[in-house]
Amino acid sequence: AAGFFAYAFGTVLNDLLDREKDARARPERPIPRGEVRPAGAAAATVVAAAASCCAAALVSPTTAQTPPYQSAVAAAYDTLKANVALRHLLMGTGRSANWAAGLWVTGTVRFWWAAVAVFLWTQILVLAAGRKTPQAGRLVAAGVLAFCVFDAALVVVCVGGWPARLRGL
Repeated sequence: AAGFFAYAFGTVLNDLLDREKDARARPERPIPRGEVRPAGAAAATVVAAAASCCAAALVSPTTAQTPPYQSAVAAAYDTLKANVALRHLLMGTGRSANWAAGLWVTGTVRFWWAAVAVFLWTQILVLAAGRKTPQAGRLVAAGVLAFCVFDAALVVVCVGGWPARLRGL
């Protein structure tokens, strides 16, 4: 839940900060269309950030330390994304830091390389997405699918024997 709310914070903040650009390029988006007022979106970012921190604190004091960092990286990305180099670094940092935090909180630091792999894979996807060609779109789609499979496989390995436990149900 904490990760969901941190993601929601970044998404809504992005829409809020891009509202003028979206009014020209993507008028169908909720804020330019008038479906969501900027003040409501700003309130939603505050609520999402607070919910992320609260949800994480319910798990443990260690877990409570991760949402403020994730929110800070998301806010930095949303405000500095005009700089291409920073956009790539912040996107990769946000995703790999999320992995690193999860590994740290669960005590599975032996998979530290997964956070590095996520950072590098994110760089490849961000570069491909910037090309805006049909081939790049297919590469990004395949890359996101591969990331989901990688994510799920590593979670199963970290949990250790989870599929065997399911067979007993």
